[in-house]
Amino acid sequence: MTPLRTISSSFGATICRLRKACFWLVVVASVAWMSLRAAHVLEGVEHESLRAAILLLFVLCFTWIAIPFWLAVTGLLLTALRLDPVRGERRRPLHPAPERLSEKTAIVMPVYNETPERVYAALAAMYDEVEEKAPGIFDFFVLSDTRRPEVAERERELCVLLRKEGRARLYYRRREKNISKKAGNIAEFISRWGAAYESMIVLDADSIIAGDLLCRLAGMMESNPQAALIQTAPMIANAESLFGRMIQFACRLCGPVMTRGSVFLYGASANYWGHNAIIRLKPFAEHCGLGTLPGRPPLGGEILSHDFVEAALLSASGWGVYLLPDAHGSYEELPPTPIEYLQRDQRWSQGNLQHLKLVHKHGLRLHSRIFFLIGAFAYLSSPMWLSLLLLSTSDRIISKLSVHNYFPKSHQLFPEWPISRQEDAIALFTATVVVLFLPKAGAALLTFRSRRLRGAYGGAVQLFWSILLETLFFVVFAPTMMIFHSWFVVQTLSGRKVQWNPQNRSANGLRFLQAAAGTAWLSIIGVVWGAVLWMVDVAFLAWMSPIIIGLIVAPVLVWSSGSASLGQAAKREGLFLVPEETEPLPILSRVASENQRLETLHVATGEALDLAALLPAESGRIMHVSRVFTKGGRNSAQTGPIPVQAALQR
Repeated sequence: MTPLRTISSSFGATICRLRKACFWLVVVASVAWMSLRAAHVLEGVEHESLRAAILLLFVLCFTWIAIPFWLAVTGLLLTALRLDPVRGERRRPLHPAPERLSEKTAIVMPVYNETPERVYAALAAMYDEVEEKAPGIFDFFVLSDTRRPEVAERERELCVLLRKEGRARLYYRRREKNISKKAGNIAEFISRWGAAYESMIVLDADSIIAGDLLCRLAGMMESNPQAALIQTAPMIANAESLFGRMIQFACRLCGPVMTRGSVFLYGASANYWGHNAIIRLKPFAEHCGLGTLPGRPPLGGEILSHDFVEAALLSASGWGVYLLPDAHGSYEELPPTPIEYLQRDQRWSQGNLQHLKLVHKHGLRLHSRIFFLIGAFAYLSSPMWLSLLLLSTSDRIISKLSVHNYFPKSHQLFPEWPISRQEDAIALFTATVVVLFLPKAGAALLTFRSRRLRGAYGGAVQLFWSILLETLFFVVFAPTMMIFHSWFVVQTLSGRKVQWNPQNRSANGLRFLQAAAGTAWLSIIGVVWGAVLWMVDVAFLAWMSPIIIGLIVAPVLVWSSGSASLGQAAKREGLFLVPEETEPLPILSRVASENQRLETLHVATGEALDLAALLPAESGRIMHVSRVFTKGGRNSAQTGPIPVQAALQR
C-alpha cells in the first residue's frame, strides 16, 4: 500500500511541474504570437536575408522581455488576490520559524578595501538588535581581504573598540593572500570555523538586515531541514544622488511584485544573489566547492559570479533553495552615479557570460540552466537590441535610396507593388510598449489603491510625479545603457579581462567634464545617426527619436543624475520617497547614528590593541569540489578538498 505521505509528495511535485509548464507555455505562446505579427510587418522588407535577421533578433529580444513580464503579471495577481506565493510550493513548503532559536549561526561579511566605519556601523547595529531578541545565538565575522595596510589597521582598531563595548562575539580575520576573491574568502572561513555553526548568513559590505529578519532566517533554517539556502530580496537603502533615489524608488515600487511571481514559479528551486541570504553549512561544504572553467580568462578560468553556481550545485544535490517574499528589513546600497553603476555592470557582465560555459554541464537541473541563460541574456540582449535598431535603420536607408523593382522575375506579367504595414507596425510597437510598462503600471495601481501605501510614498500627487519622472528618465537613459552593455559584451567576448575593484559608495557626484569624458562619444553617435535619418527618412527619425535624443543628451543625464544635491532637493519636494524614509525602520537609524559615532572613535594614545581575542577557536569543515566540476559529472565519485585550500594563509 502506497503511504499517504508519498502520494502527497508526488501530487505536490506534479502540481509544481504543472505550474512551471503553464508559465513557460504562456511565455512561448506570447513570443510566438508577437513573432507572427512581426513577420507580417516585415513583409515590406525586400531583402530576404535582412528580413530574416531582423525577425530573429526581434524574437530573441521579445523573449527576453516576455519572461519578466509574465513573472510580474503573476506577482500582480497574487498581490491583488492576497494569495501567499510560498503556499504554492506544495512539494517542499517553507515552515515558519520557531519562537526560540537553539542553533548557532554565523553572520559573515567579506570586505575588500571598504570604508571601515560603514562596515562596523552596520555590524554593530545588527549585533545590538539580535542580542535584544536572541542573545548568544549569532556570532559576527569580518572576513577581510583588504590590501591597504592603513585600512586594515583601522578595521582591527574598530573591532577591538566594539568588543570593548560589550560585543564579545564580533570577530575579525584578515587573509594575507586574496585567493579566489569572495568565494575563496568564504571557503577559508568554512575551513576554519564552519563546523561550529549550523548556518551562516552572508552579507556584502553594504548589507543591512534588521534583527527581526535575522532571527526569522535562522529560525526558518531550523524549522526546514530540507532547506540549504533562503534568499531575501534586498531593497535599496540610503540612496542620496538623484540617480540612486530613482532606482531606489523603482525597486521598492515594483520589486515585491517580481519577487512574488518568482517565488510562485520557482518554489524550492530559486536562485542565490550572493548576499543577504542564509546558507546551511553542511551541504554547502559538501557540494559547493567551485572548480575552474575550461579556457583562458575572461570566459574561462576562475568563476567570478559564484552565487548562481552555488545555488545550482545545491539544487542539483537535492536541497531546497528558496526566495523569501515580503522579507521586510533586508537592504543593500547602490553605486551613486551612472558611471559607477555601469562599472559594476561591466564586472557583472563578465561573470554572467562565464555561466554560458556551465549551461551544458552534466548534473545540473533545467531551472539552473535557465537561470544561467537569463543572467547572460541580461547583457547579451543589449547588442541584440542595438543590432535590431541598426538593421532597421539600414532597411530604411536601402528602401529610400534604391529604386523598387516592380518586375523582379523574368516573364512576369503583373508588377509587385511595395508593401506597407504601417498600421500593423504601430500595433506591434504598442504591444511591445505594453509588455515593457504594464508591470510598473500594475504595481503603481496596487499602490494607489491603498491609502497607507500612498502615504508611505509621500502621497498620491508625489507618487504620480515620481513614477512619471522616473519612467521618463530611464526611457531616455536606456540607450546609454544599451550601448555600454553592448561594449562590455564585445570586450568580454574579445578576451579583455575586467578588473574587479572596490565599489564606491559615497554620493560625491561627477563634474560635468568627467561625465562628458565618459559619454561624449555617445552624443556623437546620436548626432550622426539622427542626421542620417533626417536626410533619408524623417518619419523613421520620429520613431527613433527616443533613442537618438537619449544618446545626444547622455552627458547631461549622467552629470545631473549623479548629483547628491539634486537628489536631496527631490527628496525635500516629496519625490522618489520610499516607505523606509516616511516610516523608517529602527535598524536604518541605528546604522546612521553608529556611522557618525565610529568616525570619532579611536584608541587612546599609547593604548595597545589586544588582537589575541579577535578570533575564536577553530572548528572547520572541508570544502569539497562539486562533482559537476570533476571528470564524470554527477555520477562520479571523485570529490576532494578545494585545491586552493592548502595555500590559504592562516
